[in-house]
Amino acid sequence: MVFQQQHKVTEPSEIKLSKGEQTRIKIINAAIDLFHAQGIAGTGISQILAQAEAGKSQFYQHFSSKSDLAKAVLDRWQSEIVTATKNIRNFDDLSEWLLNTLHELTIFEGRRGCPIATIAYSCDLHKLGIRENVKSLFESLTAALQSSLETMKSKGHLTENSDPKMLAQLILAIQQGAAAMLKLNGQCDLSFAIIEEGIRNIKTVHGANDVVLTHKHLSIGHSSD
Repeated sequence: MVFQQQHKVTEPSEIKLSKGEQTRIKIINAAIDLFHAQGIAGTGISQILAQAEAGKSQFYQHFSSKSDLAKAVLDRWQSEIVTATKNIRNFDDLSEWLLNTLHELTIFEGRRGCPIATIAYSCDLHKLGIRENVKSLFESLTAALQSSLETMKSKGHLTENSDPKMLAQLILAIQQGAAAMLKLNGQCDLSFAIIEEGIRNIKTVHGANDVVLTHKHLSIGHSSD
């Protein structure tokens, strides 16, 4: 996920927009799906336009290049990530957010990993001119998590000597590891267990004596096939 709803799709019909802006959103939605499936380098503008049912002239009305489109995708994710993490107020919220980000990937049956990581590792970021955008996205996610953890600390859910910034980085490492394992072997239960054990250990060292939420507590389905 990246990310809860790290690659959430905004449908043009959900809000009132001009026809041009609706086309722009359709192109971004198509890019999100194809970049996630194939990476940026493996995706051509013609593929994006075919999926978006848009023409080349429409593409260049909104984007100067594929790199420009990739920046628009990253900008959307950055906004959505910050919004999603604002709802984390305690360990239950944190566990639910992490488990849901993984659950979003189970629908691909191990064929896809974290969409943000897929972009980061599938192309030459310098060549495409988006290295700073990807860096900013991860920094925003870390900062958003850190802010939520600082709130948890102020409310007594974390010990006084806990370091919210370090914990935010650790949580992202757990998330990325679980997503990578899911793509590697397709075993949903193992990836859920990685997240649950990681949060349980963080809770043991840095938190109060609350029960850590597991995927079995949530109303989300998953398959271990």
